[in-house]
Amino acid sequence: MTRPRRPLRRRQGGFTLVEMMISLVLFSLVIAGVLSVAVAMTNGYREQRNTIGAESTSRVAMDFLADAIRSTSPAVPTGAVATPGVLGGDVENLSVTACTRGAMAVVNSQTGPDELTLVFSYGSIVTSSMSSFDPLASTSIDVVDATGLQAGDMILVSSFTHGHLVTLTSVAGNTLGFSLVCTTPALTSTHPAGALVIRVARARFYVADLDGIPALWMDADAEGPGAAEPMAEGIEDFQVAIGFDTSNDGNLTETANGQSDEWTFNDPASPETIPAGSPRAIKLSLLARSVGPTTGVATFLPPALGDRPAGTTADNFRRRVLTSTVDIRNAAGAR
Repeated sequence: MTRPRRPLRRRQGGFTLVEMMISLVLFSLVIAGVLSVAVAMTNGYREQRNTIGAESTSRVAMDFLADAIRSTSPAVPTGAVATPGVLGGDVENLSVTACTRGAMAVVNSQTGPDELTLVFSYGSIVTSSMSSFDPLASTSIDVVDATGLQAGDMILVSSFTHGHLVTLTSVAGNTLGFSLVCTTPALTSTHPAGALVIRVARARFYVADLDGIPALWMDADAEGPGAAEPMAEGIEDFQVAIGFDTSNDGNLTETANGQSDEWTFNDPASPETIPAGSPRAIKLSLLARSVGPTTGVATFLPPALGDRPAGTTADNFRRRVLTSTVDIRNAAGAR
């Protein structure tokens, strides 16, 4: 008699609970490692992007400043440089009560950013006068061609020896109207017909905060009523040094001891004064800072710049220094 067959049991497969727990732990360690690398890469990319962004915007500002310096004091070679409280140079602004003189003014600081005010040609609009211009009595001037000029523009009337600045109040045909706010100009000689008339800007450049972030600002009408506008975020410091060819050898020497060379405002040891004469070049230095702080311990110190010593308090901001030396093409001291 044949016995009935018993069904074969299949062997049970799979992971035990202990194996599952070990797998989950190992998988969690791998994911944690991958995530930490991804976070580090993301932070590094963000920091690098902030630093590059600050440097890029500062380069744009540097290019603008360099162009303005090259065209400073158009048609007035002796425009010269003035310091606060000292009037100088052969360019006078008749649109302010102070009768401000100087095609370039520098406010130097050894503890913070400098300030720079420039009178420079703006927009390549040049014509000549058809009537005389008296800085004590004129309220209008006729020009050969007023194309491109409009109310609010500033013009420079130049005899190639000295020049006067006025802000236009009206443009009717080729007649330019303005008002004389300066009542006691120092440069009083009349410009005859045929004088050069150039559209210019008198702008002030300085560093101030923008929503808690340091920025380079431009006040397009300097002493005028117009509001300033930011040029570049992340600019923490702005230093200006002025080169005078006092030896008249065609070179500007610079030594380790900034008191013994041909550059002014480049030595932190002691204050310097501007020498007499017309400058040849300007050295601009911008300190660009990342907009946001980096992660980790505060290890970055602001470097020395111009005649301002290095900072002593570390922080979390990466920085880049940009420096450019620009010849003042219109100045008598230029080569």
